[in-house]
Amino acid sequence: MAMAARTDTRKTKDSAGSRDKIFGLRLRQRRTFLGFSQQMLGDAVGMTFQQIQKYEHGTNKISASRLIDFSKVLGVPVSYFFAGIGDIGEKTPKALMVSDVSQTSLNDDVMLKKESVQLLKYYYEITDEEMRKSIQRIVRQMAEQSAKGNK
Repeated sequence: MAMAARTDTRKTKDSAGSRDKIFGLRLRQRRTFLGFSQQMLGDAVGMTFQQIQKYEHGTNKISASRLIDFSKVLGVPVSYFFAGIGDIGEKTPKALMVSDVSQTSLNDDVMLKKESVQLLKYYYEITDEEMRKSIQRIVRQMAEQSAKGNK
């Protein structure tokens, strides 16, 4: 009997799912916020920095057990990695499951940008609460002035 040709449905590097990209971005965001290098995080969970890179770029899927490992090392609940993803537990058709987050919307999320993570990290390193409040006021005033100038 002749066997039917099998269609190869494996994902390529360029077709990583939206969920994988979100998990990777959240991993990089928290790692950077804590000041960990990819090597440091890899050592803490028993893997190479190259594997961490693949996770962060959404090239490779992160298993549930790895999410647990990362959550322990990074000091966040596992649910942290699911921020930006719709209700996972709902019985929803597969096509609607992630609310298909586009790459553009991921790139536009200011909280996922390296610059935002660094700014927050430095901000919370300031121990003087009054100084932090002053910085907030200054930044708010600068933003308001900038918005007026762009009109």
